[in-house]
Amino acid sequence: MKSVLLSAMFLGVTLGLGLGSVALAGGPGSNDFNENNNWPAPQFQAKVETRPDGVYIQITARQSIPGSSPAGAPRVAPTPSDDAAPRPASSPTSSSVTSPASSGAPADRTWTDATGIYEQTPEGQIYYLTIPDLSSAIDWRSLLAQYPNQTPYTLYVDNQFQGIVWIPNGKGPVRLGAPPAQVSVPSPPPAGNGSSTNPYQVALSLLDRVPLPPIQIEMNPGLGLVNLPGWFWVNGYDGKPFGTSQTVTIPPAVGANVPFTQVPANDPRRQPTSFTVSVKVWPTSYQWSFGDGASLDTQSLGQAYPAQSDIQHTYAYSSLKTPNGFPIQLTVIFAAQYQVNGGAPQDLPSIAHTYATNYPVQEAQSLLTSR
Repeated sequence: MKSVLLSAMFLGVTLGLGLGSVALAGGPGSNDFNENNNWPAPQFQAKVETRPDGVYIQITARQSIPGSSPAGAPRVAPTPSDDAAPRPASSPTSSSVTSPASSGAPADRTWTDATGIYEQTPEGQIYYLTIPDLSSAIDWRSLLAQYPNQTPYTLYVDNQFQGIVWIPNGKGPVRLGAPPAQVSVPSPPPAGNGSSTNPYQVALSLLDRVPLPPIQIEMNPGLGLVNLPGWFWVNGYDGKPFGTSQTVTIPPAVGANVPFTQVPANDPRRQPTSFTVSVKVWPTSYQWSFGDGASLDTQSLGQAYPAQSDIQHTYAYSSLKTPNGFPIQLTVIFAAQYQVNGGAPQDLPSIAHTYATNYPVQEAQSLLTSR
């Protein structure tokens, strides 16, 4: 079907096609002015909806009102023929039509030509949407100001004028009829919740649950002295990489409820699949804070006493004002990667974890004694 590129957006509400208190001309292009006196009450309403593939305008019956069009009402939608599209009496003589492929079940027939868009229901009812004559007696300037960036279209149903539909611009081709049903796609599980089958999400979940080393901060001497270097080191961890892994099983795509006549028993879709995610974590730096404002960044764990540790700090004053001692903190930065079925390593977010203790420091006092 040749598309007429009219633009629209989802209005979000069902539009009543009657013009209410809007002053109408006796018909598009006429000069006699009436206040809706010559028109029957609207029998149809329109819903305009935007989809990624264009705009759909669905026409539905509002109410059933007996009677025919009043005298002077324009009759613009003749019966469609197989060799040419119907045209209003005042439309151009040229037209181009492509009819949709027929199907076995009754369906709406839609087509377009130079004058507008048509839809014929299986019962023979004809909807027709076209751009109105802007030179008519309607105050189009005021109406256009009320609907910026929108285009007015007049709707006729079975030759009867129903009203104006305002369609915002720039949203793709317009089609008469109901839009196709949308398939609801479930949202992916949140990151790291342990229920995802996405390898990266599984790796994040493992990273959240991997046990970090039980580091303890050791010092010598156990009671620090002002102006005497203190030695610091890590106990409970040797700096080696560590990690964990998890195997994820994905259920078969075809369940037992599907007959073997449709999917054979040996079809791979009847078999579960699995993959294994491995996470590796290792330290990249150690950030020491000695509680008196001094700090040290290193890649060393220090050396345990009696060896002389390379992590040292000398205090210039005692911890008298801090009864529990200077607050010592060690922040370890861990890098992380994951692999799927032993494949190439891929990066994960780094981890920063802080370990803490307290270190009392006193000032040595000289003592005079007599012999």
